[in-house]
Amino acid sequence: MNTNTNLSDIKWKLNDGTDFNALTNDGQGLSIIQEAKSVVGNVQKAWSEYQKLKEKYQTSELPQLLDLELQLENVSQNYSVNTSESVLRVY
Repeated sequence: MNTNTNLSDIKWKLNDGTDFNALTNDGQGLSIIQEAKSVVGNVQKAWSEYQKLKEKYQTSELPQLLDLELQLENVSQNYSVNTSESVLRVY
């Protein structure tokens, strides 16, 4: 199950529609461009990490949690506790 999006293919645009990648190529020396480029890189890293964790959860952790829930249901339905006054208590 590979649902990863190739983040390098995403076309980042400014509010006015200007292509961000073209702007970064033209304004390499501008500090605001470098800062924005860093922010975009951090967003891409976070998004990539999220996708990896989501895939791990859906493929391995979710089935384990469902199995644990079934075990809990089994215990609660198939076992009982004797709460009678005459029950033998062992400590």
